Amino acid sequence: MAIHPVDVTDYEGIEKVARDTKEQFGRIDMWINNAALTAFGRIEVMPVDILRRVIETNIMGYIQGARAVIPNFREQGKGILVNVSSIVGKTSQPYTIPYTISKAAINSLSECLRMELMDAPDIHICTVLPPSIDTPLFQHGANYSGLGIKPMDPVYSADKVVKALIRLADSPRREVFIGGMAKISAAARKIAPSMMEKLIAEKVRQDHFQDWTTPQGKGNLFEPDKEWTSISGGWIKGEKKVGTGIIAVGLGALALGLGVIGWMFAGR
Repeated sequence: MAIHPVDVTDYEGIEKVARDTKEQFGRIDMWINNAALTAFGRIEVMPVDILRRVIETNIMGYIQGARAVIPNFREQGKGILVNVSSIVGKTSQPYTIPYTISKAAINSLSECLRMELMDAPDIHICTVLPPSIDTPLFQHGANYSGLGIKPMDPVYSADKVVKALIRLADSPRREVFIGGMAKISAAARKIAPSMMEKLIAEKVRQDHFQDWTTPQGKGNLFEPDKEWTSISGGWIKGEKKVGTGIIAVGLGALALGLGVIGWMFAGR
């Protein structure tokens, strides 16, 4: 095992990781793009350098990772590139605009790469779409909302994502949703976009923010956080489940609406 610390915004550093890995192991079988930053707050209050930093890391970091490893895959004739996105890349949400649009861009990146690599059927591009995961991302994020932040329910263990990544190594798939709610929400967003926008906006307001104030801060966007360094952010143990009923009610209404439409067509 070898560890190569690198800043994903530094292309020369990323390229060196790919080169050193190939020299050490002889090939690269799987590459996972997973680095991410986030920021909370309304777009008009977030500083431009914060917006730019999240976009640069989350999008260019993935693009540069892909650019560094794909030549190796082409030379080998095979390989697996995994882009870890988020369910918000499918459903969107307010108050995390740079993070949310970066995840949508990652989804598009995967699609573009799959089309470019149609001449190489043994090179697989996979997208993983988790919901809230128990990591320190929410402590690390820049915060210009004025309120404390918590992950939205339901929150899953990071182990669930790791297991999905391991399965992709044996059986690559185009897209993998983590948790049933993520897949349902994405489907509902396609069928009833206006209704889901309202429901998600309300869920974010009720479930993403805590009822205590906090000063503005840049989080770990420019300097590492020396306090929250573990895998878990401590969100699952003793977590109070708040606001999950909003989406449940919305999905119930959606199911009822689809049932009525089906009944109407059946009657005709």
